[in-house]
Amino acid sequence: MTKRIQTTRRRRPAELKRKGSSKSIDVIARNGKKIYERNIRDQVEPDLNGKIVALDIDSGEWAIAGDAISASDRLEALRPEAENILYVTVGYRVSCESGSISPWMSE
Repeated sequence: MTKRIQTTRRRRPAELKRKGSSKSIDVIARNGKKIYERNIRDQVEPDLNGKIVALDIDSGEWAIAGDAISASDRLEALRPEAENILYVTVGYRVSCESGSISPWMSE
């Protein structure tokens, strides 16, 4: 199931960067998707569909919870220095990064 969520302000991916991060949202989404598909998906789907995974794309560490704030708090406890974080709703092809919502990139 693919969900598309419109954002109010559109920019090219190369221009989108998270404050304090040297990586664009495009890079975070692409790298995060690879890590999620390779290391996490089989562990969480379908049993935990609807939960939120917070994934530090630099270390591969991740945490899961019922909402993004709780997942973020859990990840911060594991990796307080994490700055490139992708949020994934388990069972859906939609991701959030730093408050922005974007669909998975097609590859």
